[in-house]
Amino acid sequence: MEESADTDQLPAQGTLRTRFQDFLESERPASLRSFLLLAFLIRLPAVLFSRGYEFMDHQFQSVDPAYHLAFGGSWWKTWEFDERMRSWLYPEMLAGVFKVLSMLGVTHPSSLLTMTRLVHALLSLLPMWALWMLVVRWKKIPRPNPVLLLMASSGLMIFSGVQPNGTAVAVTFSLTAIFLFHGPGFWWPFGAGLALGLAFACRFQDAFFGPVLFIGGLWLKRWRESAGLAMGAAVTVTLQGIVDYYTYGVFLVSPFRYVELNVFQGAAAKFGQKPVWYYLPLLVVLTFFIPPFIRLVRDAVRAGAKEFPLPFFCAVLYLLLHSLVARKAARFIFPVLLLLLFVLAVGMFREGASSAVQRIHRRLVVGLQILFAVFLSFAYFHQGPIEAALWLREQSDFKDHLVVANGGFEDVGGHLYLGRKTLEVHPMQSEQLPQFFKKLNTTDTVYVMSVVEPLSEVVRRAVETEGWGLDLQKSIQPWPNLKKKRRRYIYRAILKSGQPATILTTPIPDSP
Repeated sequence: MEESADTDQLPAQGTLRTRFQDFLESERPASLRSFLLLAFLIRLPAVLFSRGYEFMDHQFQSVDPAYHLAFGGSWWKTWEFDERMRSWLYPEMLAGVFKVLSMLGVTHPSSLLTMTRLVHALLSLLPMWALWMLVVRWKKIPRPNPVLLLMASSGLMIFSGVQPNGTAVAVTFSLTAIFLFHGPGFWWPFGAGLALGLAFACRFQDAFFGPVLFIGGLWLKRWRESAGLAMGAAVTVTLQGIVDYYTYGVFLVSPFRYVELNVFQGAAAKFGQKPVWYYLPLLVVLTFFIPPFIRLVRDAVRAGAKEFPLPFFCAVLYLLLHSLVARKAARFIFPVLLLLLFVLAVGMFREGASSAVQRIHRRLVVGLQILFAVFLSFAYFHQGPIEAALWLREQSDFKDHLVVANGGFEDVGGHLYLGRKTLEVHPMQSEQLPQFFKKLNTTDTVYVMSVVEPLSEVVRRAVETEGWGLDLQKSIQPWPNLKKKRRRYIYRAILKSGQPATILTTPIPDSP
């Protein structure tokens, strides 16, 4: 009787290493259930231990807006929301997760975000499921197990899969769409279209994948598949339009405003510009496209692209368009890196390694992804600001105002961690503090968070002359203490003399 194609039984004899090697070289794929379970277990360390936010938009344009929607908490309304160029769809979804977890008794920020990462980890199994369907059922490849394991354990895939922010979730939906589009008939591509529309709502640039898949389907004479993709995308793009209508008053205003401001008015370029070749070193590192592996990588990518042209061309177009834009960051091309890793792996693992150079190259590629996975599963990004916010959260006399010395609105660590219904942040240079407290007549305690370095004695004495005492309460210098920007020094300001009045609600201008 012929064995099932889904079996993942390992040989019964031999050492564990031998059995694992036989499993990798086997033509029999791991079962879908076993593969998804393994992918989930690989994500658990990141769920439990990865904390913080690697970039500002993660906290201030995803987590904090969702916190505001869910609990009415304070937040910093960034200019993107004022300009109606940021979608509210993902913050609304995340707010729903927060509400459900709160009803289950999960309320502390650390626990709330741990459980939120768990929800996202489950969501990130969607592209893993679609990948398994692609390489096992729809377009069977020889030796699928190493490809499946490499993609499941990729550090970039894990990081994108568990982090609660729109950019990361867009990666999950985009990869799901690209893999699902290979399914036969109408409904699999329809599901791909639904996923692609959600990716578009989370990050508008991911719409670039749509034309490649649609035109590719027409080129391959997969008429029903292209129609299914278009109809599925129309559903979720319409959903995005409805959200825009109810939040901004205009149907689908946010993507058009996004293009208008970032592309035609150059708003994105104001946050930094990089050369056209900026992303090429990332591709070199990802594939180890260096001597003596150049020919190996070239042949592997060529073989993988021949087997899966649509993922390859999706990556190429996405990379080209992002290279032409002045504003660049590694996270912008995570889908490219993961798609190229998939194409490389398909070509690289088609046959067993026949030389020492091939074995070394494979170990380097796999080892790099494992290294990424370990680092990103235990990293604590922006630890200093977050720990400062958590400490302030526990202070009973921390009320409605926070002064940020030598910093801005983005330096508070996150309003979710601060945990206040109303909070006005007063950013200023430390030299402005005496003038601020001179005009501040209240008996309430005021906290000052100094960024990078403690307040100088000159500033503290000048504040004391205005009748206020500034006492250092907490010094936070996270280890490894590599970035001074992450250091925080928290002072409690107590009125020594003066008449109570109303606290200022706007930053004080620079002294003449």
